Amino acid sequence: MKIKISSGTFKMTLHIPMRVAVSFIKRKADKSENDADIRVSEVVKELKKARKNFGKMKIVDINSSNGDKVEITL
Repeated sequence: MKIKISSGTFKMTLHIPMRVAVSFIKRKADKSENDADIRVSEVVKELKKARKNFGKMKIVDINSSNGDKVEITL
């Protein structure tokens, strides 16, 4: 998973392993009152299949009016 952030002259790219990102989401879901049973290994497996079938996918693409940008891709 890749996160790109740009704001004026500031640019940053973060490469985060999918397992780490999904584990973070699972922890947040466990803290909420949601009854979702998330298995990290299954989610990572399905995300890898999707990336293999469809290539790079943009999950989030945010552009603000003042030129700030955030992109999250698989």
